[in-house]
Amino acid sequence: MVPFAPLWEGEMLAVESRSSSSRSLRRYYWLGLSYAVIGVAGIVFTVLVGGYVGYLSGGSLLLSSAGMFAIVRDLRRRQRLYGGDALSESSDDVLALARQGRKIEAIKLYRTLHPGIGLREAKGVVDGCARESAG
Repeated sequence: MVPFAPLWEGEMLAVESRSSSSRSLRRYYWLGLSYAVIGVAGIVFTVLVGGYVGYLSGGSLLLSSAGMFAIVRDLRRRQRLYGGDALSESSDDVLALARQGRKIEAIKLYRTLHPGIGLREAKGVVDGCARESAG
């Protein structure tokens, strides 16, 4: 976990709630990249000139950029899971299990169909399907 990620999370989640478009994610990605470049430039300048302030400011900018990259990665993952058609493969089987109240089996099936998906993400998708089918 990146130390500065929670500082950016409030702003990033506000952006996600307004619009989780790839355009806004790209904007924050490039902002994080520019922070990284400025941070490295600050550290290099401090090495060449001397002093210690550049280390602090450059290091904090690098940590901030790492936090932004981590949050953009998480937002892209959420967008991929919850945006659009989250159950593209064998959605009928997962939906049928969720409607029958067999959520644990539905989560297991979803995770076998989508390797690399965590338990929390799979549970969120299955719960969302169960809410949609009930409502």
